[in-house]
Order: sequence, then C-alpha cells, then structure tokens
Amino acid sequence: GVFAAPRWLRDLGVASWLCAGAFLVLAGLIWLLGATAEITGPVVVAFLLACVTQPVVHWLGRHHVGRTGAAAIVVLSFLALAVLMTLMVIGGITSQSSEISSTISSAGDESSAWMQDAGISSSSASSATDTAQADTTDAVETLISGIATGISGIASLALGLSFTMLSLFLLLQGGPSMRAWVNGH
Repeated sequence: GVFAAPRWLRDLGVASWLCAGAFLVLAGLIWLLGATAEITGPVVVAFLLACVTQPVVHWLGRHHVGRTGAAAIVVLSFLALAVLMTLMVIGGITSQSSEISSTISSAGDESSAWMQDAGISSSSASSATDTAQADTTDAVETLISGIATGISGIASLALGLSFTMLSLFLLLQGGPSMRAWVNGH
C-alpha cells in the first residue's frame, strides 16, 4: 500500500490512455480517407445524390419501369445535365471572346483619350493603349487555350464522375435491400 497510486489517479490514467487511443484511431481514419479520396469522395457524393433522388426512383420504380430502370433513368439524367451544363459554359466563353476583345479595345481608346486630357503626350498614350490591348488579347487567347488544355486533361474528372455515377446507380438500385441488411445487423 505505501507505493500504490490512489484510485482516482489510476482512473485518470486509464481515461487519458483511452483518449489517446481514440485520438490515434481518429487520426488513422482521417489519414485513410485522405489516402483513398479518389474513391471515397465520389462515393460520398453519390450517397448524397442517392438520398435526394430516392423518392423519384421509388415513384418511377413503382409506377413505370421498375427499380433498375428508374435508377438508370436518374443516372442518365444526371449525366445529360452535366454534359449540357459543360457545353453551355464552354459555348458561352468562346462566343463571348470577340465581344470581350472589342470591349477591351474600346476601353483602351477611352483610356487613351483620358490620358491625353490629363496632359500626357498622344504618342505615350497611344503606346500605353496598344500595349494594354495586346496584353488583353493575349490574355483572352490564353483563356481559350487554357480551356482547351483543361478539356484535354479531364481524365481525372472523368474517372471521378464514373465512380460517382456507378456508385449512384448501385445505391439507387439496391438501396432498400442495403438498408434492410444494415437494419438486420
């Protein structure tokens, strides 16, 4: 008894080791999720989409095409919406490039007139305007080439989208049976 620790100190030690263990488990789970983010991210997004669209699949499956067909319709609708949005954004940017250039050109002419009104020589104002217009034209061209480069480098996005759509289909199609299995265990 002389060298024995009091009970409250032993309880505090056990609690601190439990907290340290829980922290290590949590840190390990966070590391694992970070290491598998290419897979877990799309699956989490698919889970959220499946939760939101489950009533639509249930209604379509009950009244029209069956559960598998309803899941396929929802997934194909999401894909069509994604393609449509992408085409609209790219089309909007490319169709506005000439208008952006003309607006920049007129802004350059106005700034040149302002500089001349401020007392700057016309050759200096004209030189500054020409430099600004050339730089903005280069910026628009860089934007368009960046879009083209981005389109050619979407392999990672396509992989994530395919994981998401596959997970969404499987969650929508087998959702009730998965839920029954989880509830049973």
